Amino acid sequence: MTNGIWTRRDFFKGAAAVAILPAFAGAETAAGGKLRAYAGTYTSAVDGGANGEGIYLFEFDTRTGALAGGRLVARTPNPS
Repeated sequence: MTNGIWTRRDFFKGAAAVAILPAFAGAETAAGGKLRAYAGTYTSAVDGGANGEGIYLFEFDTRTGALAGGRLVARTPNPS
């Protein structure tokens, strides 16, 4: 968040975290309480505002709720 204003990136990070929580409730976690989370992004948009490049891999810490990473793992058009 910059100056109290949410950017698309801020929204995406928060939405990804919320979206994956129910899917992993009660799931076995890897050593250290980390889970992989994949997210597809829009690579083109009607308003020209899309800034994604494809599918990103995040690491979700089940103990803290932190979502880290966000590295591009597959460059593909509009996988969301």
